[in-house]
Amino acid sequence: MQTHSIFFSDLASQGHTLTYLQAADSKLVISKFGVYNYDNIVLLAPEAEEFAKITYDDLFSFVEQGGNLLLAANENTSDGMRSFAERCGVEFDPEETAAIDHFSYSADHDSTLQHTAVVVNQALSSQVMTSEYSLLPASK
Repeated sequence: MQTHSIFFSDLASQGHTLTYLQAADSKLVISKFGVYNYDNIVLLAPEAEEFAKITYDDLFSFVEQGGNLLLAANENTSDGMRSFAERCGVEFDPEETAAIDHFSYSADHDSTLQHTAVVVNQALSSQVMTSEYSLLPASK
């Protein structure tokens, strides 16, 4: 949680009550007696195939009923998470792929010449979101 402390602190400062649970935690229940326990869910478990007491159908129902869901993904996002995201209208690239830009890349940090260190003019300056590449100058 330390790597996301600024994000979570900001949510708390806006009046949100935060509950932290792991995917395998048996206390992870979205609803009780037909009433949702949460208005918003931040799901930071991209590689989770399943959860202790909820299913992807439960998450989809939550979204369909107006709940807000922020889903984190990475290059190893699970098949279950990918299927869920597709059901919500979001399609991820195949596993272990990366964004490539042959025109605006960082030559200083791309020794393999794969051009996966993409340089942009406007980006969120966050080590959590954009890694060490967020502050690199563009190659000419």
